[in-house]
Amino acid sequence: MYQNVTIAGQIIDKKDAVNGLSFLVLKSVAQTRLTQPNLTVRYHKNINKHFFGCMCRGYAFRLWNASIKQ
Repeated sequence: MYQNVTIAGQIIDKKDAVNGLSFLVLKSVAQTRLTQPNLTVRYHKNINKHFFGCMCRGYAFRLWNASIKQ
């Protein structure tokens, strides 16, 4: 069985949907280093810069294998 978690993205009026749960998911995936669920981050031009930086640092240190989708 394949599992996937998608975080970030936008709400209906094109505002950033990053919230506390988005950061919590990043932190939990980094701490557990499990291979599943797979992590997908929905990127857009207005994404929270702090969140995106955290996601990029974790990816660089191989804390997770995230897919970045637009």
